[in-house]
Amino acid sequence: MGFGIATIGYGFLLTYEAGGGVVASILLAYGFYLASRFHKRFLAAAFSALAMFPHSLFILLDVLQVLELKENTLFHSISYTIFILAWLSMSFHYLMAVKDIAVENNSKKLENKAMNRMYITAVFLLGALSILIFREVAPAPLAGMLYALQYLVIVLNFLFLHTCFIQITSEKQYEKDKQLLAEEDKKLLEKRKKWKK
Repeated sequence: MGFGIATIGYGFLLTYEAGGGVVASILLAYGFYLASRFHKRFLAAAFSALAMFPHSLFILLDVLQVLELKENTLFHSISYTIFILAWLSMSFHYLMAVKDIAVENNSKKLENKAMNRMYITAVFLLGALSILIFREVAPAPLAGMLYALQYLVIVLNFLFLHTCFIQITSEKQYEKDKQLLAEEDKKLLEKRKKWKK
């Protein structure tokens, strides 16, 4: 359940510049909160997702022309920096949680995918942050490349969250169902023993 909601939330990051980050941060936080029953690190991812909300709200208010968010101000720089660091923290915690679950279940393929997504996401987000810090000297083509990479990273993580939704949720549900069946079998055996007496 949690991964499905988080996947939809990540999809809303594609509409970040139109104010979709507000919906994204809420859905990601709620989805990872629900997923925290699988691993405690998802809870840290949920809190990090909430920290993406303020900048996303400023963007939405700017789009709706309620508030004018000028890009080259200190306020915008601080807000955007918090957004990027929160996104990085959320990615780190959820991907490390997936890696831990993969290790527990001896799924090397899922573990490798989680680590690859972590490296790609970190490179993009740290690159976006460096463009903000060094915007006066940063070449325009580099900024354009990072802008395009942003959407590639979102799509990659969206698809990976969907994979987690399918694999982790179904594996955990399978274990839960297996445990319930074992308990029911045990109860049936106990009843049969009583009848034989």
